[in-house]
Amino acid sequence: MVPQRVFQTIRRVRILPIALLASAAVLSLVLPGSANAQGDPGAGDLADDTTSESSRTTDAIIIDLRPGEDSVRRPSREAFREALGEHGELRLVGGLELQSILAGAPYSAILEQGRVALASVALAYGALDCPGTFSRSDQAILDLAAASASGVNADVELRQAYLYRFLCAHRANDTDRAMAAARMLRRFAGSSDGRPKEISESTWNRYPEIDAQSNQRRVAVSFESDPEGATIWVDFRERGTTPERLFLSTGEHIVALGRDSSAVSQRVSVSGPGTIKLPLHKSARQWKGMTTSVEALRDARGDRRNIAMRDLMAAVEAQVAFVMRDPGRISVWVLPLGKSASQHIGHAPNASIAGSLALQALNDSARAPGLDPNMPLLRESDVETVTTSSSRRWWIYGGVVLGAAALGAGLIISQDLSKDRQRIEVSLP
Repeated sequence: MVPQRVFQTIRRVRILPIALLASAAVLSLVLPGSANAQGDPGAGDLADDTTSESSRTTDAIIIDLRPGEDSVRRPSREAFREALGEHGELRLVGGLELQSILAGAPYSAILEQGRVALASVALAYGALDCPGTFSRSDQAILDLAAASASGVNADVELRQAYLYRFLCAHRANDTDRAMAAARMLRRFAGSSDGRPKEISESTWNRYPEIDAQSNQRRVAVSFESDPEGATIWVDFRERGTTPERLFLSTGEHIVALGRDSSAVSQRVSVSGPGTIKLPLHKSARQWKGMTTSVEALRDARGDRRNIAMRDLMAAVEAQVAFVMRDPGRISVWVLPLGKSASQHIGHAPNASIAGSLALQALNDSARAPGLDPNMPLLRESDVETVTTSSSRRWWIYGGVVLGAAALGAGLIISQDLSKDRQRIEVSLP
């Protein structure tokens, strides 16, 4: 019977590798999943993290609180905006309206329309197409007149439009048009004598200033609007509020009416008494009241400034704000998602450093440990699982090992109890 026992023992030993392999398979499948489920910073997690970080965009705004005309401040602001492009994660929110309001420049869709028309005038002038320059500048001037009536300063654009008209009229020896354009250029004077720097003194002196209306009779013209209360502009000068009766010289005039954010303009020829009535269609504004918020931020100090910045950033749903107040220095503010207070990170000399400071501050805030009542629950879960996984990991590994051992033992017992057992007896002679 001794040989029989030897053979049965060998059969059991052959079963053990199968059990061990099964246990190893269970461990390889369960352990990595359990560790990652508890927030283990493995390679797979890092890869997913990198992907989400690179695809995430951060909404930002530029607030220009510097003194002076917007036409002077705009070039440096646009250069800063363009330089921010190196930070692909940053996205400036809002359209031209919001961006203009944040720059302290009243926005007018009509002004933007006038600028587009003015660009087409420049193309026609550059192509030496004077008829095209005259016709296109007519439309641009009407758009810009309406913009002025809506409360936007369009003097720079109007001066440029009349400059194109003057140069073309002078080239074509059209004295009447050149004189009319020169009269308007003096109104939007770029120098003390009214001569634009683009026009030589000898050319300018050929079109002296005269009172073209001195020999013209004046007639009564009534102005009405729907609704009433619109500001009346005649030849780019404010003259009253509708309803109103004014005395105008006979001839051609550019009339504009403006009320709140709406305005309308028209070129009229006055030959006798009459009535001018233009309808006004008020356009809805998405950022109503934002101008007041920007002005409040300009004058605020200390805690009031922090509150004003938080309210403004929350209103436009921006996480980053770049404030241009002092020359060569940009203030950087952040309002992380879910936070109730904005944070002043510091100052930066240029867009590259300012963008890096903002993004780094947001990343640091997102990765800060511990529970934050102002942080979204999803982000809290991500942080908390990392900090608590080490305390829970021992029983996970212990449970897996015990489960694998039980599986192996079960395989061995099932083998012993199976009916497929062979019995070998050796008889010696």
